[in-house]
Amino acid sequence: MAMIKAPEIIPKINKIVMMGGGYFEGGNITPLLSLTYMLIHMQLTPFYDGVCPIVMMPLDVTHKALMQRKWLEGLRDLGPAVGESCIWNDEFL
Repeated sequence: MAMIKAPEIIPKINKIVMMGGGYFEGGNITPLLSLTYMLIHMQLTPFYDGVCPIVMMPLDVTHKALMQRKWLEGLRDLGPAVGESCIWNDEFL
């Protein structure tokens, strides 16, 4: 959406990293999530021609990405709405 509304930012973008679906995990399997992912794909279609590299990652990648407690606590600086929500998510999941 940002690239569509402000195309002048495109040269500043090194790559787009997207996560969707899964290899060993179930991934986005509900009709709503599949539709959402399809719509994102449709929005990015103009950029698939090599203007901006796109890296697709499955949900499985998140199981190997560990967050350090110090970094996670630093999210509190983002304010209660974002920081506390991120910390709650990490502790819950």
